[in-house]
Amino acid sequence: MSDNPLEGKVALITGGAHRIGAAVARMLHAQGMKLVIHYHTSEKAAHALQEELHQNRPESVMLVRGDLNSGERQARNLVFETVESFDRLDVLINNASRFYPTPVGETTESQWDDIVGTNLKAPYFLAQAAVPHLRKTGGSIVNIADIYGDRPLIGYLIYSVAKAGVIMLTKALARELVRISGSTPSPPGSSSGPRATSMKCPSNASSRARRSSVPANPTMSRARRCF
Repeated sequence: MSDNPLEGKVALITGGAHRIGAAVARMLHAQGMKLVIHYHTSEKAAHALQEELHQNRPESVMLVRGDLNSGERQARNLVFETVESFDRLDVLINNASRFYPTPVGETTESQWDDIVGTNLKAPYFLAQAAVPHLRKTGGSIVNIADIYGDRPLIGYLIYSVAKAGVIMLTKALARELVRISGSTPSPPGSSSGPRATSMKCPSNASSRARRSSVPANPTMSRARRCF
């Protein structure tokens, strides 16, 4: 039996083709996990990452393309495809994001729906779809937030509001679910590292909290679990 607690487990990563998502994918794959990498428009990057990871471990990475603004059905389909392919789900990583300026006075309703839909609405419905499977495996959810959810970025009002919502979503879900964590990566050029969203286990938890088995990483904070 392997001493690696992540070997053979399965992670679903949204927006996993590049940047933070790809870094997380490489780290988890190196730990022995099987991956379902979601992407929307980054098809070339997604296939290149899959090929790279398959050189180390063939047939361990599946790609799923989809628009997270397609609604709740898209969220359910992503989770279904994951479980259908690998028979389990251990980690959901809500990483996909939309980021572009929306100055006050120039913003459109479609921009609001696009940014809030991808950054906040989709993580909630993905979490909802994943919960039954995560409860079976004792799994976890990781939400990638942003420092701008706490310190709004001028010119990016909707994005800042959406990421603030992700931070509160993480805290609220932590009151109801087994294991969830959030990470707020620092903006480019910042000397400060990522910060974990503060969470507490429900007050009626039967015993003490323990750290998650997911290893520390610049893009993933350690979760807490209530038993």
